[in-house]
Amino acid sequence: MARLIDIKNTMIQMFPEGVLNDTTWEYGFKFDFDKEIRSIAYATNLTPFTIAKAIENNAELLITHHDAWSFMNEQRAACNKLLAENEINHCFFHTPLDAAEFGTSYSLADELGMEDKKFTVPYHGLLIGVAGNVKEQPFDVFVDLCEKVLGVKVRGYQNNDGLCSRVLVVTGGGNDTDCLDSAVAEQCDTYITGEYSMYLQQYAEFHGINLIIGGHTKTEIIGVRHFANKIASYFDDVKICEIDEPHY
Repeated sequence: MARLIDIKNTMIQMFPEGVLNDTTWEYGFKFDFDKEIRSIAYATNLTPFTIAKAIENNAELLITHHDAWSFMNEQRAACNKLLAENEINHCFFHTPLDAAEFGTSYSLADELGMEDKKFTVPYHGLLIGVAGNVKEQPFDVFVDLCEKVLGVKVRGYQNNDGLCSRVLVVTGGGNDTDCLDSAVAEQCDTYITGEYSMYLQQYAEFHGINLIIGGHTKTEIIGVRHFANKIASYFDDVKICEIDEPHY
């Protein structure tokens, strides 16, 4: 029988010592309904939609990458109410999961076949981006690979005439030009992230770095999936369910 406290402890022990202590505002556990955990649902976002899907799947625990955003006041309150009314435990791991080898950027890099991977891109004292090498291939072929891995159409901007060979992945909201500075420093020819901005595209074009935008939710769900599978591997009697969210 899996209890919530056992699953909590398992999650915490997955992260290197000190990481969670240094980012206490970037992860958390919400509610503590002391019940047997038979089903875990997981998603990138905590929204009324993902909670409704967790309810449909009879989940006692919902794992997300993001908490309900504090600047969406009414939506955050609605999420907390739904969780409480349906006695669903919730936890989220944001930056710690971004910086983990079983987390968001690293998992996507793995799925894309990147080798010689290294963490880069500082954020809240951790490194959340992953640079690495891929088999040399034309840009359009690499775009097709990204779409196959993510399961959605991506936005691709070809800003050089060479083959794709060195890539930086920053999943989610990596549309800050500071993130692209790491791609420059790592001599990457291609940069993958979740969100687009005009400034990012202009800066990428200036540096001759290809840009691939795969969506915030879809670029990060692979890491949440790996995290959830890793948790479930410790508990024989717990099933997991991925929530298929809209492609934002």
